[in-house]
Formats: sequence, C-alpha cells, structure tokens
Amino acid sequence: MTRLRLAVLGGGANSAVGRAHLSSLNLSNGWTNAIGLFSRDKNINRESALLWQIGHLVDTFEEFVEMSREFADVFLVLTPTPDHFSQLRRLIPLGMPRYRDWE
Repeated sequence: MTRLRLAVLGGGANSAVGRAHLSSLNLSNGWTNAIGLFSRDKNINRESALLWQIGHLVDTFEEFVEMSREFADVFLVLTPTPDHFSQLRRLIPLGMPRYRDWE
C-alpha cells in the first residue's frame, strides 16, 4: 500500500485535537507525516514535530504552502475554526485533497 504524504497545519503537542488526530492516523498506517506547522511558538512547533515524527518542519504559513506543493499529497487542517477560511483559500488551489472534521 502506498502511504500518502500528509501536511499537518495546527494540532500541536499542546492541543487535545492534535493528539486525537495523531492517534487516529497512526491506527490507519496509511500516512507519512511529511510537513508540519503546528504552532507559532517555535518551541511547541519543534516539540510537536518530534511527537508527529514529521519529515519537514516549517515556521511560517508561507513555507507550509510552498513545501506542500512539492512534498505532500493531502493536507490536514487542525487550526482554530475562525482561521480555516483564510488558510483553505490558500491551500485549495494546490489541488490536493483535504482532510477536515466538519462540525
């Protein structure tokens, strides 16, 4: 089975939603955690990259978008709901499938 390369936005080590999604994704074994931007706080971002075993850690949303073009097949948005529109407006044109829990 081919494992999809996942780009993770949000869901850092300090968030319950991040740990819940990580557990679920680990059960499926269909993902490689390729790119991550988990927090604006650099320490939490680094700690989260270790937790998620991420291949490429980035520090800005701009880097996340650029790296996703080359190194990801699908993205997972785990940021606070009010941020989704502006983020998805930049990510959807990349043409990748999205994985998001809809309320």
